[in-house]
Amino acid sequence: MSPKRPTKTTKQRGYGAKHAALRKSWAPKVAMGNVICPRCGFAILPEAAWDLGHSDVDRSEWTGPEHARCNRRAGQRKGAAARRQGRPTDVERWRQIARDPRYQDDPSAKIFHGPPWSSWSSSEEPTMRWSQAWFPWRDELR
Repeated sequence: MSPKRPTKTTKQRGYGAKHAALRKSWAPKVAMGNVICPRCGFAILPEAAWDLGHSDVDRSEWTGPEHARCNRRAGQRKGAAARRQGRPTDVERWRQIARDPRYQDDPSAKIFHGPPWSSWSSSEEPTMRWSQAWFPWRDELR
């Protein structure tokens, strides 16, 4: 049995107050059975498990309610495709960034790097510089 990894908070995983409010606003529509899953094209039945889906391109954007199974399968397929093509998955890329000397924190100079999955990071600069530490995000990648 592998050791249990530390659990991230919902906010650290990208599900903060904005996500909770958006999900809450969708709940009555889903409960009435009036929502179509954008992944499979079928209605989300009122008793069905559902997730508020993220865009495949930008995790800071939501696509709306999706069947839980459709949403989670999409992430599995994305990771599997990256592994088949020999490309690192997002988490593998983030681990590389965490070890990169260019993105190490320097507390004496008050330079800290935010996590690479933050919505403020860009493809040119994988982490955002801050004047104080966010949280020990590098520990989350172990």
